Amino acid sequence: MGEPASNERVTIAVLGEKLDNVSDKIDDLCTHYEVDSRQNSINTHRITSLELRQLPCVLHNDVVKKIDDLRLDVARISVQCGMAGGMGAGGVGVVVFVVGKLLKIW
Repeated sequence: MGEPASNERVTIAVLGEKLDNVSDKIDDLCTHYEVDSRQNSINTHRITSLELRQLPCVLHNDVVKKIDDLRLDVARISVQCGMAGGMGAGGVGVVVFVVGKLLKIW
């Protein structure tokens, strides 16, 4: 078997360089995966320890209840304002209609 032709040598060199690039990329991905895997393990441990230490917090429950009450109050006020606005517009409409009838415009 003879020595490869110049085109074959160039092709082999280019493919070898691309293989090196792919190998470097694979190494980088493995490094990132190991870091991410370690961080995930740490985060999982932290979450587990927090769940195990979870105690009923009176202050937290009070804040949540106040937020829920505030949401209900805002919704109630919105409905009341909508009704008041609708009734106000209806009242103005009735007044305009009555005045129009009295003046025989309609």
